[in-house]
Amino acid sequence: ISTKLHIPQLRSTTVERERLIRRLDEGLDHKLTLITAPAGYGKTTLLSEWAMKLRQSVAWISLDQRDNDLARFWGHTVAALKQAYLEFDEQAVLRHIAEDTTGGSLIAALVNNLNSISQTGVVIWDDFHMILDPVIQEGIVYLLERLLSHVHLYISSRTPPKLSLSRLRARNEL
Repeated sequence: ISTKLHIPQLRSTTVERERLIRRLDEGLDHKLTLITAPAGYGKTTLLSEWAMKLRQSVAWISLDQRDNDLARFWGHTVAALKQAYLEFDEQAVLRHIAEDTTGGSLIAALVNNLNSISQTGVVIWDDFHMILDPVIQEGIVYLLERLLSHVHLYISSRTPPKLSLSRLRARNEL
């Protein structure tokens, strides 16, 4: 669904949150940036405002409950990456979806393909609290452990994600 891959448009009455925008900019020095707050606190608006100010392209994925399917979750992520980065070869990654129930081969191909992106890569998963599938969550941790320094993940969620992030914290990558 292509609308899941578009940065939401800002309303003309948004409040500028420069301090938070600066914090998101600081996230470009780390592998993962988490934005957690209850519903209605403006997580999506903040990320939309920031993404539109960036000089880099952004791969945006708006998640919902149906994205708890491994193929659907990674399929949308790969589609967003292809939309944002023309040199990204989605076919080299997608061919692993059907054959790999854990996502390990797919994520390995994803990491290899992200290496071909010549610019800073930004991936935003919005409404991540919808993702409850432990296989997807483990896959994200696997991805983060192998992510290259020029690719950055941003996750917005109503609750802290159930990801094992202690290693990232210890390395100052979160």
